[in-house]
Amino acid sequence: DEAKETADTLIQKSEELQQNVNVLESQTIPQFKAYVDNQKQSIDSAALNAQNAAKSAQESASEAESARLRSEQIQQVIAKDSVVLRDLGEKASRDAQIAVASSEKAAASANAAAGAANTAVAQAKQVEQWKNETEQLKSAAEEAVKHYPRINADNWWEIYNPLTGEYEQTDSRAQLMPRGVYSETQTYYPMDIVTDETAKASYLALKQSTGVPLDNADSWMKLVEAIKGDKGDTGKGLSVLAQYETLEELRSAVPDAEQGDAYGVGAQAPYDIYIWDGMDWVAHGRLEGPKGDKGDTGDNGKSAYEYAQEAGYTGTQAQLGRDLNTITDKLEMQIRALTLLAASWSADENTEELYKQEVTQEDILPLVVADKTALDLYADAATKRLLRDQGVAEIWLENQDSKVVAYAEGAMPQTDIAVQVRIIG
Repeated sequence: DEAKETADTLIQKSEELQQNVNVLESQTIPQFKAYVDNQKQSIDSAALNAQNAAKSAQESASEAESARLRSEQIQQVIAKDSVVLRDLGEKASRDAQIAVASSEKAAASANAAAGAANTAVAQAKQVEQWKNETEQLKSAAEEAVKHYPRINADNWWEIYNPLTGEYEQTDSRAQLMPRGVYSETQTYYPMDIVTDETAKASYLALKQSTGVPLDNADSWMKLVEAIKGDKGDTGKGLSVLAQYETLEELRSAVPDAEQGDAYGVGAQAPYDIYIWDGMDWVAHGRLEGPKGDKGDTGDNGKSAYEYAQEAGYTGTQAQLGRDLNTITDKLEMQIRALTLLAASWSADENTEELYKQEVTQEDILPLVVADKTALDLYADAATKRLLRDQGVAEIWLENQDSKVVAYAEGAMPQTDIAVQVRIIG
């Protein structure tokens, strides 16, 4: 802007000087020339008159001298004015050259300014794009923080993808998974544990594989191997703790067995005996011995009803049968993944600092029976820290006449919470 203003000023001054030159060329110089011509004519006339009027020469001498003096004065004026005009012309020429150079410089400055302006506009657009991308990443990060990793029904970790708005399964298991004796036809995943055919060594799967032998260090890591030790003390003997119809029922009902625990499996006796070896259930055949000799006939023993009467039972024998049928012979446990939504909490109308929401998840409700099903909620360390930061002291589940209700005490959770639910009943 300053360069343009300077250029405009110089151009205006140049135009003014050009006007002065034009005035000098068109008016002043012609006037002086006409004046000189007139004076010359006057001198010529005077000389002619002097020659023709010789007789009056003496009288005209003084006039001629005066004319000569005037002529000299005029010539001096003309000479002086010519110098002034020459100086003015040279100065006008120099000013015109300066004006042209200034105009060129102003044009270059204007081009540079225009280039700088274009660069500034491009940079402003880039900054705006970076700002928008930053806002998008910020929004995605804020959304991701609200959804902590969770464990799905197949025991795989899932993480939230803010770009798709959905949880995605990872290639990591949530806990060790006993898979029994190794089989070449089975597909194994990280965190799977198998035993060899002798059941003396256990191996941990490091990555997904099918048909890869156990001695492959890239896919398997040996955990323990049985070695012959010193002779131990006499054991406590075999004690069958309970009976289940299938091995799957046994695995579900007894997730935390101790080494040496024995259970019967089968629809009727004699049952197959399975013993927990620390890693998996190992079959040890049916619980029956060789047929013995026929014994002597003995006295009839007491019936179950007689024993019940001795223990104080007062009902009839038929009533005892009905009462025994109502006794649950085993408990089953199942684990389900559950997400408690932040928008579903509401204040409890009876207790301050207590918030609740009803669970309606379809894979949980059918498993809950009024007065018979126990519910246990598990949250990982990251979720617990998040709840503490939000002022939530504790969360739990209750079976309210087959309705599943979640409670939070202290403060209402502000984000969605991924937890595991253990259903026992």
